[in-house]
Amino acid sequence: MSRETFNTILDYIMGFPDTAPLPDSSARIPYFMMEDVAYPLKPYLITTFCGALTQQQIYNKCHSKARICIECAFGVLAARWRELKTGIATGFETTENIVLAVLVLDLQCITKRH
Repeated sequence: MSRETFNTILDYIMGFPDTAPLPDSSARIPYFMMEDVAYPLKPYLITTFCGALTQQQIYNKCHSKARICIECAFGVLAARWRELKTGIATGFETTENIVLAVLVLDLQCITKRH
């Protein structure tokens, strides 16, 4: 598959919603994903710098720590809610609602120590 075809498919699949305001703010922030440098540069993908300089190395380290934290959090959720391991084959809004529901249920389990 050509890189152009891959990029077109990726753009179609991602289908991110428009920007949204931050809570208690009028600042509109776009949705994005944190990925590694293997992904193409897109407005919705934040990647690390290649051959980074000092400021970029600091950014890369913070980016890496954030990705690890996010991946660990989803790993913990997937361990408890095994349905998440198979992937969620729905649209963005439905996936967002499923993840939010799982988070609420998981917090309830933690609160009740299950």
